[in-house]
Amino acid sequence: MPSTPPAAAAKILTARAKPKVIDIQAQLTFAAEARGVSPFRIAADVVRRRISRQRLSAQDYFLLGLYRPELSEADRDAFVSEYEVSRLNRQLQPQLEHAVYGLMNSKLLTEMLLRGTGLPCATTVAVARATPARLPCEVLVGPEAIERFLRAVGRFPLFGKPDGSSLGVGAASFLDRDGDMLLLGDGTRVPVRRLAQEIARDYPTGYVFQTLLRPHPELARLIGPIVGTLRVLSLRFAGGPAPLYVMLKLPGPGAMVDG
Repeated sequence: MPSTPPAAAAKILTARAKPKVIDIQAQLTFAAEARGVSPFRIAADVVRRRISRQRLSAQDYFLLGLYRPELSEADRDAFVSEYEVSRLNRQLQPQLEHAVYGLMNSKLLTEMLLRGTGLPCATTVAVARATPARLPCEVLVGPEAIERFLRAVGRFPLFGKPDGSSLGVGAASFLDRDGDMLLLGDGTRVPVRRLAQEIARDYPTGYVFQTLLRPHPELARLIGPIVGTLRVLSLRFAGGPAPLYVMLKLPGPGAMVDG
């Protein structure tokens, strides 16, 4: 009988966005204790807000902390569901030319645009691609070039991410190299060659290596060693733009990115 082929090695980099999964029973118990009411009352509140105009999901309810005892009913009524936020953003988003979307979806081009306006950015030191390109940084074509780059002395720490991805897909921090192994920001160690081969295979249109940024020490005491992202949503009126909301996206425990 033919032997069973070996299982494919698990990917080093995150291949897809991690879903928001919560333990409903555990959250009900925690929320009830925090608010000083029964789990049944919390569950009833979750259902009521789900079928109301708020359209809050159970994830919205618990992740946004609507159970907090310091909130009044008016405070809870003011929360907007993730669904409604997404719908509002889609309605308010201007119809842009395809080229503009391409510009804003490319991390490398966006960095060039922001740097050209005088805004500070993380420095891109190299881009891995399947084909050569004229860029203002080192271009790594093929897994061998990526491996040589990662083995060079004095490279670390680095932050890497696919040029056109979002939600943390493919992003990681590379803290140091010890022989044939790389130390990632989450504490795991991975083979240099295997990582180089994965990047070359999975991200032929571009994988960006940048200097690794760290938060200010005072902020790091609150959020940990990973930089959070400040998101500002603005509306453009006849008299000029005005902010609609501002949020700081925080990294989870053990995460390498804020997603």
